[in-house]
This record gives sequence, structure tokens and C-alpha cells, in this order.
Amino acid sequence: MNVNQIGIAIISLLWVVTIGGQTAHGDATITQSQYDLTIGDKTYSVVPDQPFTISGPDGTQIPALLRSKRELVYHNFGISFTYPQDVRVSSDKSEGLETVTADTPGNYTMIMLILPGFVSPNDMKSGLEPAMVTKYKSMGAKFSKSPPKPVVRTMGSRQLSGSKNAFTLNGEDYRYETYTFALGDQTFALLLVYTLDELKDSEHATSMILGSLKTDAAK
Repeated sequence: MNVNQIGIAIISLLWVVTIGGQTAHGDATITQSQYDLTIGDKTYSVVPDQPFTISGPDGTQIPALLRSKRELVYHNFGISFTYPQDVRVSSDKSEGLETVTADTPGNYTMIMLILPGFVSPNDMKSGLEPAMVTKYKSMGAKFSKSPPKPVVRTMGSRQLSGSKNAFTLNGEDYRYETYTFALGDQTFALLLVYTLDELKDSEHATSMILGSLKTDAAK
């Protein structure tokens, strides 16, 4: 697979992802559980991470939220990682590429593209950013005129070097980061897209996923 083929394949995969964390297809790995919460003599039906109200002693309605800290585990395509419960993970295989998408209810999306190790990280890098820019420009995004800046993230005991830049879409300011790296016998391209409002949640999810990412060959 040459650089042009990688770029075309990446564009086709990026089309399954839209801003706001909606996927066109894929296997959902999160199911919602409903609980009964009893306070005093009143019982409330509650879905974790969804706001609800409880009645105070004087009848006042009090906003409440039941948040679970339980971590989930993803295992497919020869990789595994843990991720927060409020992150939705889906997967797809097309055009010779495997992709795993993780997104939050807000404007944060992580796209992980996976190829066999004979494809070098440099070849992936050559196709990733142009494909990403082409995809979001077609949605009306306006990219920063400044060149991408270097960025470093920690993945376990490793330091990943990548690039970051910005674009505006539908009146919102987004940041994106791109990385390519080899792990085990596979090559990865990583794309992060988020708004500044989602920065805290995006950092938490990204750190957890990258910190726990393993390949079956490396276990």
C-alpha cells in the first residue's frame, strides 16, 4: 500500500466520523443501565451520567447526577485499552484499514487507524494530515493559516511526537492533533479532535486510552 492509497483509505474511513461524536456505523460497546435510587421514602429511576432531579424536604427540585467511575475495556483488531464509561467506542474495517473511534457526548473524538507493521509510521504520517484536512474542509471547516506546531504526548513509558493545529467549524473553534507510531507488530495513526470546552474530558480519556494501549503481540 503506497502513500496515495493510504491517503485515500484514510479519507474513506474519516467519512464515518462527524463532529460531535456521531458514528455512521460500528459496534457500540457501552450499554446504559438503569438503577433505582432511594432517598428517604422516595425512589428515583436513574441512568448513570444523565441528569435527574430529586425532591427536597420542602418540595424543592434539586438537580442531581449519578456518575460512575467504572472503567471499560476494549479488545478487538489485536489491540486492547481501558477507557472511561462516558466514552463511546466503535470500530470499523474498510479499504484495508482498521479503525477504532472513541468519543464523548461533547465535542471530542479520537480516531485510531491501524495497519500491519510493514507500513511505516512515516508513510502513515504522509497520508494522515492531508486526508484529515480534506475531510473537514469538505464540511466547511476553516483551518488556521499558521503551520502545525509540534506536540508530545506520553504513552506508557514512551513519548509520542506529533503535530497540532486549529480550525473553525459551525462557529466553534477546534483543535486537532496527529500522531503516528509503531506498537508490537502494528502501525498506528492517531487523530484527536476537540474543542477547548472539552479539553479536560479529552485529556482524561486520551491519557487513559494511550496509557493502557497494548497489542496482543506485545502481551
